[in-house]
Amino acid sequence: MYTMNILQEYMALLIEKELRTQKDKYPVAMKGEPFEVEWEKVPGERKGYRKDFRLGEPRISKYDKKLINLLRKHMKESVVREYVRSLLVEDVTRRKQLAQDLRLAGAKESSPIPSAYTSHEEYVQLVKDARSGGRLLKKAFAKNADRAFLDSLVTVHWFYSGQTMRQFIGGSFSSKDELSTAAYLPGEIKGAGKFGNYGILIKGHITLLANDMDQIYTGSTDAYDEVFPERKKQSGTNKGAQQIYEPEGYEEYKILVLDKEDWNPQYSNRSASQNNEALVDNWSPMAIIVPDSSNTADIWDEDLLKMEPAGPDTAEAEIVWQPLLDKAGLDIPVMTHKEFTSRGWN
Repeated sequence: MYTMNILQEYMALLIEKELRTQKDKYPVAMKGEPFEVEWEKVPGERKGYRKDFRLGEPRISKYDKKLINLLRKHMKESVVREYVRSLLVEDVTRRKQLAQDLRLAGAKESSPIPSAYTSHEEYVQLVKDARSGGRLLKKAFAKNADRAFLDSLVTVHWFYSGQTMRQFIGGSFSSKDELSTAAYLPGEIKGAGKFGNYGILIKGHITLLANDMDQIYTGSTDAYDEVFPERKKQSGTNKGAQQIYEPEGYEEYKILVLDKEDWNPQYSNRSASQNNEALVDNWSPMAIIVPDSSNTADIWDEDLLKMEPAGPDTAEAEIVWQPLLDKAGLDIPVMTHKEFTSRGWN
């Protein structure tokens, strides 16, 4: 009920905002007061012009007229409430169907996470179990997720260091390999990645999306490459899930993100970065992201005898990364954090 009230108020605010925009555009017409059209003749001309044209107000277009009528209709509280209820019901229905599909597939709670005391045989089996569990989740996810919403997201694979990204650009990964990424809503990108300040912006097919990466715990690509070496050579490496819950858990809680209503990414306390995770397959690189001065430690200025911000944002991009991209045959831009977060990506 609390969620519905907030959504209802939010919808009403959006409607009121658009109506104010229309009133600014058509101040006289939006009053709704009838007026008699008066004509004024111009000497020497056969036709005159309407006096109300002097208002500098255009005639309401057919589109705007339909929009205004629709907005006025939806200002009725009962209509807004019904619309919000339909959104919530659809969201609950998606999660309910997801849980049902997992139940029918035989999904059970499991945490096949290796430890320091795990033998090699146990390790191999745990990785196989994780891959099998991930396959069940992905299949149910693909059936119930809002694909249009998923396709709208911005996804970045972050690296622990610049050296790791150099190896990546040099060919240590294939676009057929499934990557773990942080997912962002367009226009709402904040902070760097949890795993580092270097990243590659990619666009591809999202196979799984969770609000908290620790609630799917996909593990490292190296583990799957070690146990399934033939997969990397053929169709690419696919990751699994080392944390699986009972099916009803996916219905009751927003563990997986099936649509916009499920979107509630967790944040890292240490870096204030998003702690969600999207697995992306068959991807294409769009840009690489490097630190700017806000992400780089200050340096000592001998002339000023004090600490100053690091050099220009574009220095590392132009001197280090652009030549590497050229050598790899990647015609993609190099962006600093500031450039990445300031773009709307709509």
